[in-house]
Amino acid sequence: MQDHGVSRSNHSISHMPGRALWVVKAICFASLAYAPPALAEETAAGAASLHDASARRSATGTTCRVDVRSKPVAGVAKHLFVIYSTGRRELYFRGGPSDDGGGSDSNSRTGSSGSKQHAESSHGSIVTNHGVYKSGTVDYAPRAPSVTVLTGVAACGLDRCFAREAARINGLRIPYKILGPNSNSAARTFLAKCGVPARKPAGVAPGWNRIL
Repeated sequence: MQDHGVSRSNHSISHMPGRALWVVKAICFASLAYAPPALAEETAAGAASLHDASARRSATGTTCRVDVRSKPVAGVAKHLFVIYSTGRRELYFRGGPSDDGGGSDSNSRTGSSGSKQHAESSHGSIVTNHGVYKSGTVDYAPRAPSVTVLTGVAACGLDRCFAREAARINGLRIPYKILGPNSNSAARTFLAKCGVPARKPAGVAPGWNRIL
C-alpha cells in the first residue's frame, strides 16, 4: 500500500523552486551540525584543558636549570656566580665591588697608605647585576667549573626570585670586603633566599658562608 502522504511530501520537495530547496537543505545541515549546549561546553572545556596543559609544559619544561660557576681570582680563591638556564638562553646573576661597577673580584689592592684597611674600604659596597649570559658579558667563561644545583620544574621561574634578591642586596649597600661579605656572599644569598641547594665547584671561596 502506498503512503500517499510521503509521496506528496517528496513530490512537493522535488518541485520546490531552486532557492526554496536550497533553504530546506541548509536547515537540514544545520540541524545535523548542531551540538547540544552541554556537549558543546564539554568539548570546549576539553580543548581548554589541553591548551592549559600544553602551556604548563611550555612554561615549566624540564630544561630549566640552576648552576653555580666559578672563576679564579686572587691566588687560589674563587669568584662564584649563578647561572639560570631555560634551555634556550642563559642568564647570569652575580655580585662584586661597587668601585668597578660590579666587575669580577680582584686582588687585594692598596692605597697610598699601603694598609689592608684602606684596601678593604676602597672596594665600596656590594653591588649585583644580571642579564643574558653571552660573549662579552661580565664573568663569561663557557668552560668555567660548574655545579648544577637544581633542574626541572622546581628550577623554572627562579630567575625572578634571583632578580628580586639582586635588587634587595643593592639597596642594602653592604660594605664589600675581600674575605666577605663579597660576591660569593651574594651568590650564596641568591640560592638561600630562593630555596635552592647551596653547592659550589671545588675551591676556596671566601665569603660563601655569609648570607646577606
